Amino acid sequence: MISSYTKLVTVSIPDVGDIPILAGLCSVADWIGSSITSFNTKIEDLYEYYQRTLPRAKQALIEAGVLSKLNGAGFDYLFSPYQPRGIQTLLNNMPLEIGLTIVESDTGSGKTEFALAYASMLIEKNLADGIVFGLPTQATANGLFERIGEAASKLFPDSTLTLAHSKSKYLLPDENGFLHQSSKRAFLGSLSVATVDQILMGVLGIKHQFIRSFGTRKSVLVLDEIHSFDAYMYALIERVLQGQHQAYSSVILLSATLPSTLKNKLVKPYSGKVKSDAYPLITHVDINGVTQEFAIKQPTEKKIIQLENWLSNDLLPTTEQQKSLIEHARNGAVIGIICNTVHDAQDLYQQIKSQINTEEESLEVDLFHARYTFSDRARIEKQVLDTYGKHASRKGRILIATQVVEQSLDLDFDLLVSQIAPIEFLMQRMGRLWRHERLNTALSPRSKRIKQPTFITLLPNQSVTSWKKHYQDSGFVYRNIRVLYRTEQYLNNNPELIFPDCYREAIEYVHNEQAYKEEPEELLSLYENYQQEQDGSTYTAKMYSVLDSKPLSDVDPRCALLTREGEMSATVVLLNDKGELWHGGDYQEQQDRELSTVAIAKKHAKGKQDPDLYCLKAIVNHDINYSELGVVLPQKNEQ
Repeated sequence: MISSYTKLVTVSIPDVGDIPILAGLCSVADWIGSSITSFNTKIEDLYEYYQRTLPRAKQALIEAGVLSKLNGAGFDYLFSPYQPRGIQTLLNNMPLEIGLTIVESDTGSGKTEFALAYASMLIEKNLADGIVFGLPTQATANGLFERIGEAASKLFPDSTLTLAHSKSKYLLPDENGFLHQSSKRAFLGSLSVATVDQILMGVLGIKHQFIRSFGTRKSVLVLDEIHSFDAYMYALIERVLQGQHQAYSSVILLSATLPSTLKNKLVKPYSGKVKSDAYPLITHVDINGVTQEFAIKQPTEKKIIQLENWLSNDLLPTTEQQKSLIEHARNGAVIGIICNTVHDAQDLYQQIKSQINTEEESLEVDLFHARYTFSDRARIEKQVLDTYGKHASRKGRILIATQVVEQSLDLDFDLLVSQIAPIEFLMQRMGRLWRHERLNTALSPRSKRIKQPTFITLLPNQSVTSWKKHYQDSGFVYRNIRVLYRTEQYLNNNPELIFPDCYREAIEYVHNEQAYKEEPEELLSLYENYQQEQDGSTYTAKMYSVLDSKPLSDVDPRCALLTREGEMSATVVLLNDKGELWHGGDYQEQQDRELSTVAIAKKHAKGKQDPDLYCLKAIVNHDINYSELGVVLPQKNEQ
């Protein structure tokens, strides 16, 4: 027995660094070995047993979905007959080695396709076993899941694309497969899409967190919309990047609007150094910190967006401005209005609906935000994509929404109106404006009512008495008042934006850490306070990521709350006046219960506490107001 064992351990043992990756490997091996295939435990000669078991082990991995054959790689294989464009033309220049890659390119330029093609090339070189996509929201994760299904089946025809977020198991046709039995197992497959909170759980004190981290570290991790998180989440993302680096694993970060200060922080775990200010740009940092930057040599296609600024006392369109939008829509224009809070979106929806109801002619107006039950939100999200998406039949219509439409949803408006927000978020919203070419194509033609892409920003009309309160609820949402002020100045000084040339200039102007001479002194004080809050958030996140205490169960709904800072939301299950689930079903069944669930800030949540299921049971029209508007709260300052 000793001689047989010696033959097995003559190879050098690799440095696995952090113990969790070893724990993940052992747990996955134990799961598959015990629940997928029956292995003979009678051992006479260990070496012979090892050789005899190898093919059976490989088959068990295949059956579990953990091991899949890569059927091809690269852009041509995945997306033929389409030709690479923009940043995609740089794929042949990319190093085929482990590292961190940052892709900066304008919205709709094919960053996702670049990431898929590049990741497949790394897998082909045996530098990873799979791909994990991380998205900021459930809506963006659902959208990407649908979008990359064909590419996934080309790469791994014998594997199943998995989706991981708190409600994902209700969207999948196969809920009983090994990878779909829990969100923590989804990352073990060959290609998965997840909300970023599922990935961040891999660095928090949660049971089986090492399963998640093992899944991401064996894969190429792709994080989309990397600019969209706060300081608390960036501290956790830094821990994720450190884990990828330590495990000799690759990361691809995608963004259209990335400030240089944030970019420098993101390359730090791989010891990278940023130099170029070109745009579009791809930055690659290898495992040893060697940094290469790749810019597009040939000029990219320009897109000019006309800017208008509308003044308003409450940062909502005035009655006359609303009439103008309604008239555009009646003449065929597809219009989007983006508010920064749910309350404002609900209020504006009611105002515009009341104006339309006073006219003889009808006009469709839609409302979309995050404060609906899961069942209603999924239905409305599909309706929004069907009505305002790439392949929709164009007709005059108005969508009033919050930030849920800002990222990754393939929507296409003729005219966009938005409340003031930091410039990078406005630019993300502009990416939904004249998104697709509709002349001489199979797509439905664009209305001739709007002659050119036009973006209208709602700015405060009142004089400044306090900069802290000047931007009203939008200041409460985004908190960095100096950034809002600089965004307003930039909009006032630029009647149009030329994309992609304007990205770098605008973002660096707004996010420059140094104060400008002409800026009010109060803004500097507010900025310093904001930075102190950010430092505190970073410290809190790092503390949670190393906290040694009794971990939460990985199925505990409170786990996701640890991935985001701020007032924790309460999980509220809506019931009718008979005590039945709002959308029907059995209250004791989690799947039925969550279809009638909505998340609300704790201070507004009412109902009877269910301590066993960590939720409140609220009766509609008694404990909570719920209608076509979603949950209606008694006051503002809630998103």
